[in-house]
Amino acid sequence: MTTKKLNVTTARTSFIPALCFSCFLVLNPALSLAQTKQVQDRSAGSITELPLPKVADYWVTATRQAAGATIFDGYVPDENLRTELAARSNVDTQWMRLGSGAPDNYAEALDFGLAILDRLAEGRFALRENAITVNGVASSEDDFVAVTKAVAADMPSGFVLASFEVLAPAADTYEWRAQKSADGAVILSGMVPDPALEKILLASAGPTAKAQFRFASGQPDAFSSSARTGISLLKELEEGQVSFDGKAWVLSGTASSRADKAAIERDFERQQLAASGWSLAVAAPADTPLSEPTAVNPEYAFSATKAGDDSMIFSGQVPAEPALRFFAAISGGNIDAVSISGGAPADFVMQAEAGVRALMLLDEGSLTFAQGTWSLSGTARDAPSREAVLDALDASGRQKIWKTDIALIAVPDPMQQIAVEAPTPMNNEGLAACEAPLAEFSARNAILFRSGAAQITPDSAPALDELAADLGACPATAIHVEGHTDADGDEQLNLALSVARAEAVVNALIERGVAPERLYALGYGESNPIADNTTPEGKALNRRIVVKIASEL
Repeated sequence: MTTKKLNVTTARTSFIPALCFSCFLVLNPALSLAQTKQVQDRSAGSITELPLPKVADYWVTATRQAAGATIFDGYVPDENLRTELAARSNVDTQWMRLGSGAPDNYAEALDFGLAILDRLAEGRFALRENAITVNGVASSEDDFVAVTKAVAADMPSGFVLASFEVLAPAADTYEWRAQKSADGAVILSGMVPDPALEKILLASAGPTAKAQFRFASGQPDAFSSSARTGISLLKELEEGQVSFDGKAWVLSGTASSRADKAAIERDFERQQLAASGWSLAVAAPADTPLSEPTAVNPEYAFSATKAGDDSMIFSGQVPAEPALRFFAAISGGNIDAVSISGGAPADFVMQAEAGVRALMLLDEGSLTFAQGTWSLSGTARDAPSREAVLDALDASGRQKIWKTDIALIAVPDPMQQIAVEAPTPMNNEGLAACEAPLAEFSARNAILFRSGAAQITPDSAPALDELAADLGACPATAIHVEGHTDADGDEQLNLALSVARAEAVVNALIERGVAPERLYALGYGESNPIADNTTPEGKALNRRIVVKIASEL
């Protein structure tokens, strides 16, 4: 960047006739008593040379307005400099005051700031002591790149950049894409807000990735994390792409195997990406087995242990990284001792998933695969829990290949069991008494969620406690938990979001002791509005959770 150099004189000289001494005192109140006496002792008509007042906090700003005008404020060390600035096109210097005490290289710093402003559609340059601040919006993408490089390489000597907040021009439609070809090459394209994020995304995509980005502002909320999530999912595909078209994120392509496809789908579900506006379209290779290797290693081994504090530790081998991440995601276990290795049986991932899920139902236990045999042992809290563990293995062929040894922590003596009476059916008055508080609770819309997601906000906990207490007063009823949305966005995404939110409320109620067999999660999306969807107030009313008594048990 180049600009006209400013001519700054380090000291200001004033020429004041003796007969206007009183006027000079008014104009220059910073004179010392000694200087005042020196002026008084001069004969009439003599010439006196005095410095400008010293400014302790020296600062100057230059603001570029959208219409193109530049307005200066603050201090300038020389009248000639102020005149030179005022001579520039569309510049206003009327607010600048004369004062000494400017930092060294003041002119160089001001040149630097004016060169930056010449590339901004609007913005502000500020200099205070030796600290420089720049903010605004660049006139073009080329100007944004030039300004970004300038602050990194052309800072004037003796000054520091305290703040730099210059945006690239805003995009009408914000687009982004990451593509992976069959040979593993990854190309990133579209828009990013700044070079810093460009470097982060390139590092996430791998050392051989290439970028073809344009810089633009106007990116959606959470753009950085969404782009990194997309790159992470793309790595699990044989080939494909993840893209953002200004409205929604889409992951599409072909997985390396059916096992990888299943792992990607589970990861997608675990992160609740559908509720955040994502779509998934991933296919498995035609005629591929569940696991790729054809030669089974007889020494292949895998194990997982669960302690009494619910912590889990994995060790051994798994055939693919997505499967490993999936096991860790569903259990929260430590996977540091697991390696990726070929040679697993064709049904390894399916059997391992069934075993991990069954192990999670035990109070403590161990899961092992060794010499071609799967084994699960441990302790269950009670007989129903033990049956639930065994049921988790049924679909995977427990009777043929699983060895199980599930003991009970304590087996109750049937002679000492207390008979539990079935709930007494309610009459109409009792049913109405249960329905009233639920209707009042639903009308208050007290359960809140994070924007665009199915995560209940922490401040909704008291409302959930209240709801669980209301349901506890009516134990003989089946409950429908209904999710509803406003009409903003895609209809199918709204339907999925309403279901996910209803399920989140059901899970929260189960955690508070409400029997799961009583609860049913239903989602209606935007189909049942109770207010006008064209107003903010109406939309707020339509975004709701409704709790109703469905029937008696």
